[in-house]
Amino acid sequence: MSLPRRRALVAWAADHDAAVIEDVYDSEFRYGARPIGALQTLDKSGRVIYVGSFSKTMLPTLRLGFLIVPESLRLTTQSAKLLTDWHTAVPLQTPWRTSSTTDTSVDTCGN
Repeated sequence: MSLPRRRALVAWAADHDAAVIEDVYDSEFRYGARPIGALQTLDKSGRVIYVGSFSKTMLPTLRLGFLIVPESLRLTTQSAKLLTDWHTAVPLQTPWRTSSTTDTSVDTCGN
């Protein structure tokens, strides 16, 4: 998606109090150019939920995914998780990082 369309989508989400889910399953696989920056970097109103997985980059059988959720949507997201998934072990769901900023990459996460 072009930069003007990406900005328009983020503006639309802010204007309509909507959330945008950004799934970045293959964003790093660009061989002819630099990877496209995350849509969430354009988001100033906390409307973009960044979804990722390590399956493509590490091991296909590793079913480890993550969400980076803006602070404004965190409680709603936690409630939705509890309603839809009762059987996941709680320690496995503990966030590595609870900061609302997403300027740093996932590889800087720590306990």
